[in-house]
Amino acid sequence: MFGRSTFSKTQPNWYGSEEDVEFFAKRTTEDETHGRWKCICQNKLGTILQYEAYCRILPGNKTEYMSKTIVKDATAEEMTDFYLDDECRSRWDGMLAHTEQLEAGPARDRCEVVRWVRSFPFPFLTDREYVIGRRIFRKDGVIYTVSKGIEHAAAPVRRSMVRMDVFYSMWSCRDIVCPWGSDKPACEVILLHHEQFKIPEKLARFAACKGMWGFIKSMGPAVVTFIQAQREAASGSSSSVSHSDSEVNLNGAVTRSRHEKHNKLMKTARRALFATIVTTALIIRRNRFGQKPQ
Repeated sequence: MFGRSTFSKTQPNWYGSEEDVEFFAKRTTEDETHGRWKCICQNKLGTILQYEAYCRILPGNKTEYMSKTIVKDATAEEMTDFYLDDECRSRWDGMLAHTEQLEAGPARDRCEVVRWVRSFPFPFLTDREYVIGRRIFRKDGVIYTVSKGIEHAAAPVRRSMVRMDVFYSMWSCRDIVCPWGSDKPACEVILLHHEQFKIPEKLARFAACKGMWGFIKSMGPAVVTFIQAQREAASGSSSSVSHSDSEVNLNGAVTRSRHEKHNKLMKTARRALFATIVTTALIIRRNRFGQKPQ
């Protein structure tokens, strides 16, 4: 079901359907038909968000990931906007090297086809290319986003990079009572993710598990900045809203510049450490089993 979807101008469900939403709902419930979920990360980022991540082994030794993120002072609409804003993402996701929109469909359902190029801090990994069809669904107060790898006429396969043709990343956003005791709403995001990275699966699993919390630490402050900017734009206000633990301060270019430089240095250091860990694991694996990654 989640291999490549074929491009078609007449495709009635665009690149997502109610069946995809049902697939998401079944896979994120307690049903263990496809394996038992194992918790691999549980942490908090100040009072910005709470995060839990899980993985399980699918048939064929492939890996599926699920996470639950609760974001303070955020709505389902705002978090959906955040996740679908590739321009914003390119500023905080250090591995998103390029993004472009290839096609847009009905705006009410946020239908679009985008192309991503992701670069990784490892000399043995070439760039990965994603051609992604996206669409949202609204049901019972929940916003579902279907996002999956497709084929598209505007994006022929390139020899210079690896096409991620087996890929799905879908999520739900819903408003909940704030677990921090605030009278403002919080948003719960449930994410289901799978991709076939075309390297040894144990290595891909190791890299994903080690890198996910660093990814969330970069995302958290970006969420605060994004939502504040959206609210200011909607109200026509330029006032600054403080957030006790966000380490984000929009009051002046000097403070903002210092935070940007600090975040960039920290991101570079994390990526260097991560590259060292994964490269070491690769060397050990290659020496032990005589295998070479692609």
